[in-house]
Amino acid sequence: MVRKVFLGLLFVSFTSLSFLHAAERVTVRFDVCQFRFNQDTSLVEINYGLIMPKNEAKNGASYLLELKILKNQRPIVHDFWRLNGNRQDRANKMMVDALRYLLPPGGYQIKLIAKNSNNPSDTDSATVTRFTVRSF
Repeated sequence: MVRKVFLGLLFVSFTSLSFLHAAERVTVRFDVCQFRFNQDTSLVEINYGLIMPKNEAKNGASYLLELKILKNQRPIVHDFWRLNGNRQDRANKMMVDALRYLLPPGGYQIKLIAKNSNNPSDTDSATVTRFTVRSF
């Protein structure tokens, strides 16, 4: 029984990895963590990964990223930046980075959007709808 579960998980893992490498569209995902900075502020770190489409990974592409952090439906952060894949990124088909912000306690919505500069219809986004910065 354990062997069947293990083999099933292994199959799903390899299937997922092959799907990522064969992606035809840009894919962006992120995770958020919080660190105590001082009495009334936390350091919020957003770790993101951008998976390039198979054809763009070979040719090189640039991506426009947009980050929105909202508190009570009001923008707190609205940043834009461009990523240009280097040779190593193209070989790995993935780019990763981290962003850091000092935020007071409260509830936030975080949205990250990625657009392929060579193909503006190639867009992906990820959202965390309820991220709570705790007070310490």
